[in-house]
Amino acid sequence: LRNTCLGTVTYIDEKNGIKAQVHLGSVKKKPKDYLQGNIEQNGIAVSQIFGTYLGYLDFDGLRYWDFRDEIAFKVVDGLVGEELPSDCISRTDLQTLATGNLELAQKEKEILENLQRHDARLRHDWEKSQSQKKKQQDSSQLIYQRTNMFIYSLFQKKK
Repeated sequence: LRNTCLGTVTYIDEKNGIKAQVHLGSVKKKPKDYLQGNIEQNGIAVSQIFGTYLGYLDFDGLRYWDFRDEIAFKVVDGLVGEELPSDCISRTDLQTLATGNLELAQKEKEILENLQRHDARLRHDWEKSQSQKKKQQDSSQLIYQRTNMFIYSLFQKKK
């Protein structure tokens, strides 16, 4: 399983006239996690960026961040019981499966899947209704614009 970021990210500081562009995944002969870019101030390049978001970042050849220098923090077990209701630890099918009751666990899983399908249908129906509303609004706006143009042209003819 892999998540890759691709494209260009632009950072702009209007107050100081600074603009940074970082191109992700387009460094030739390098894996997709590599990046390169530049920083400009008032349109003049002042720094070059190169590295990988998985390992290190260099500015003008000087290493500013290296993953190997990061301190790993110990995972704390003190949050048990403070999970979100949507956390997988709360799934009744997994809890039932842990007890060894396979038949009941399967029924619990089917209940969860049906609930997820129902939620997906609701989301799909809502998105569809929003799309239809947008089309109606666009159509109404077009009629309004054409009416205004027609009225404007009538006034122009009278002059």
